Amino acid sequence: MRITPIIEHLKAECPQFVGRIAGGLDWDPVHGCQQVDCPAAFVLPVGDTADEPLAHNAAAQVVRDSFDVCVVLDNRDERGQSAADLVHDVRTTLFRALAGFQLDDAEPICYDRGALILMNRAKVVYGFRFYAETQLGGFGGDASDNPQTWPELAQSRLPPLEGIRTNVDFIDPMVDKNLTPTGPDGRIEVTLREDIPQ
Repeated sequence: MRITPIIEHLKAECPQFVGRIAGGLDWDPVHGCQQVDCPAAFVLPVGDTADEPLAHNAAAQVVRDSFDVCVVLDNRDERGQSAADLVHDVRTTLFRALAGFQLDDAEPICYDRGALILMNRAKVVYGFRFYAETQLGGFGGDASDNPQTWPELAQSRLPPLEGIRTNVDFIDPMVDKNLTPTGPDGRIEVTLREDIPQ
């Protein structure tokens, strides 16, 4: 999942961060960036999971991409009581901005869970996890424009179907007893052809 569109969307829809929203790949390198003014947020891709294939004869699965919005807040007391109320307010804002927001061809974003990541005398970092589901591969149709799986890629490389030719060798009663006692005898009695206009 690309996080840049999510960051840009949050910057536009969450003015209380005053543009202090950035991204990263993991919390460890971002952890050193928490000297920014508060409140601030970091969008981190968490990973993805996939359901079992949707069918035995097609490479199609539902893939869930998850990401965290890690919010950095000032901690005015050691217990974090004042930050707890801010966490609730920020969560409400994030719900308004992200719940139901749709990226590319993914399903609308859904909320998963939240958890405390870090608390010290100066800062509180709270993570809110969201996810969006997409379908990998498809069932039939024309996948030549954007193949996602190996069968779709192989199918996109096939030449266009120009027509269908069917040879029919009857078994009985048209069997030639001079060639074989039972049919089919290897002779083509009927040929059918259907041309497909391009």
